[in-house]
Amino acid sequence: MFVKICGITSEEDALLAIAMGADAVGFVFAPSSRQVASGLVRDIVRRLPPEVLTVGVFRDESPQRVVDIVNNIGLRAAQLHGHETVEQTILVRSKVPFVIKGFPAGDPALDAGGLTPDNVAEAIDRVKPWGVDVSTGVENGPGRKDARLVRDFVRNAKAAAPHRYRGDEDERPFDWEEDEY
Repeated sequence: MFVKICGITSEEDALLAIAMGADAVGFVFAPSSRQVASGLVRDIVRRLPPEVLTVGVFRDESPQRVVDIVNNIGLRAAQLHGHETVEQTILVRSKVPFVIKGFPAGDPALDAGGLTPDNVAEAIDRVKPWGVDVSTGVENGPGRKDARLVRDFVRNAKAAAPHRYRGDEDERPFDWEEDEY
């Protein structure tokens, strides 16, 4: 299960999320109590392990500005959380390695939102997503991550992930590179 901890406002919280097993960290560039400055994010991203997916979160921003910020800072992904059109999303994707298109706040499709360590397993079981994303559900105050909540969220999300079928114990799965048909 892919886990993203969003609303990162400090290097300490970014490192905490990674230490607790998060696959990605998100930095909010849209107006919000968790909004961060480009310079701060650039400094944080430079000190993170390269395998961590670093994501800039935007809402109703021009595609060119999204591309400029992501590429100038050295982020690896953009998350669009506004009313961006398909065309705008495709334009960003053509110039950014990875794009996540989210629903804007208040959208009726968000009945499974508001994730916390206590409800993430149930949400995964119900929706069967590729990954989960949390911000306020792991905070002890606006923009301040709580180590215990982050740990529990990541642990519960990863434990709830559906296990891949491995076949019967006495049979090994077909290996297309080794087995003949």
